[in-house]
Amino acid sequence: MIIIEIKNVAEIVRRERGFLAARLGPYFADLEAEVERSVILEIQAAFARRGVDASIVSMRGVKLRYPDPDPAAPSDNGRYPLEDALEDAPG
Repeated sequence: MIIIEIKNVAEIVRRERGFLAARLGPYFADLEAEVERSVILEIQAAFARRGVDASIVSMRGVKLRYPDPDPAAPSDNGRYPLEDALEDAPG
């Protein structure tokens, strides 16, 4: 399983659509969902080119928590914080 969290939605919208869209967009559209959709389409195209058969799912309302300020650094137990967050997640 791979989880991708897009952390710079506003920056992506500003770069791709301009400053005005980034400022006014949240009042008229779900920019995070639009960026996710775009990323998913790019991933699907890359997978298709390589013959990878995969399902990509977008889930709303999921909040990841990072017990360590640097989610890329392993903790003292050698596990990455995302592993701990997923282990503690309900369901």
